[in-house]
Amino acid sequence: MNERETAARITVLSVPECPNVPRVRERIVFALAGRDVPVDLIEVSDEAGATRWGDDWLTHSHVIATAR
Repeated sequence: MNERETAARITVLSVPECPNVPRVRERIVFALAGRDVPVDLIEVSDEAGATRWGDDWLTHSHVIATAR
């Protein structure tokens, strides 16, 4: 693992029973092409969770890619 690979993290925010989560997982794996990048899947199912992420997460699923 090199410095560039450890400098990224992907967080997938989804709503309960989102039909797109499996496809998103597949696409992330494909895009990473074996790179060792942490991927977190977080289900946001209530107002408190939506408030924590600072947006209207209850109606949409999102992918957040961050670099340190």
